[in-house]
Amino acid sequence: MKLRKLKDIPYQIAQILASNEDVVRLIYSDEPSILLTKNQITVGVNDLINDDYIGFYPATESGIKDIERNTFIIINCEDFNLQAADNNVSASGAIYITTDKAHSLLSKGKIRLLELADAIDSALDGQKLTAAGKIILTSINYVVFSDFRSGYRINFRIQDQQTRKAEL
Repeated sequence: MKLRKLKDIPYQIAQILASNEDVVRLIYSDEPSILLTKNQITVGVNDLINDDYIGFYPATESGIKDIERNTFIIINCEDFNLQAADNNVSASGAIYITTDKAHSLLSKGKIRLLELADAIDSALDGQKLTAAGKIILTSINYVVFSDFRSGYRINFRIQDQQTRKAEL
């Protein structure tokens, strides 16, 4: 039961990202001018998940090679600390973002993945989820997934305060 609230974190992150217009534009449209035109894209979180723009599978070369999307996001919880001294359970994880070479450059010399990383940071950092604490983005690292794909790993952590019955 210690993971009760933390199990929902990946989907909650997906919901927040799917509600951010710039995040959706950058993953859903291949147009280099997508941030300049500000075209409205109406798509929900479940559509983005079902169409493989947002996923929850491991970021492995074989998993990424099978995706037909040019730009997409993978959300994973990776570590859970069940024995914290303050009785909180903490989790850390990563949001992977990737695109192919053909879609990496946007208009006016902007780089799609750096714009996406910035939009994700703006959307998520300090957001309160169902867990007791706020999600904290800790770092962004460049990652090479395969011969044909690279991207970034956005690291996060969150804590959940466990409810305990009063001791008499």
